[in-house]
Amino acid sequence: MRNHFIIMKDSGIPLIGVQVFGIIDRGTNLLQVRPVSGCPLNCVYCSVDEGLSSKKSNTYEVELNYLLDFFDKVAEYKEVDDVEAHIDGIGEPLLYKDIIGLVKGLKNNPYVKIVSMQTNGVLLSEELVKDLARAGLGRINLSLNTLDECLAKELSGLDSYDVKKIMRIAECIVACGIDLLIAPVLIPSFNDDSMKSLVLFAEKLNAKIG
Repeated sequence: MRNHFIIMKDSGIPLIGVQVFGIIDRGTNLLQVRPVSGCPLNCVYCSVDEGLSSKKSNTYEVELNYLLDFFDKVAEYKEVDDVEAHIDGIGEPLLYKDIIGLVKGLKNNPYVKIVSMQTNGVLLSEELVKDLARAGLGRINLSLNTLDECLAKELSGLDSYDVKKIMRIAECIVACGIDLLIAPVLIPSFNDDSMKSLVLFAEKLNAKIG
């Protein structure tokens, strides 16, 4: 079992300067917000070793108020009022227990124009999508690499992965008024033939793909 550490304000640990958690500023108006590490999948192409078979000994979670306070300081320093607060992670950000509170807090920040999120979708339900929409989430970047059921299981490294469910969730995202970007990972000799069907699926939903 991996050790789980919660990063609190009184820990003295800064939330900038690391890749695993906190705030990442790459010099644009987009600030990456990483509330938690870990992932419920075991993707064959994973390069960060955060899945179910991870050899890492630790996972991390940042306390909500500390994360929001630190984000505000970084956003203020940028001196712009069109920041995109992009919730992502080394793994899956929806593992964060107070994801709704995080979206609400970022949306209410005066420097933020849009709140977006990267997710593989496996932890999404229709009810959670509705809650995220109400909280102010503006866009979801959905990791979807194929519509083929067998190949989807192989790529995710999980026999229980249900691509049909992810497709229904994609439809729900659009229906709830959240912008959808389908974000496949192209793996040569694995899912090359899946790109056309993904493009057609995105067109059907009036979603973007990239």
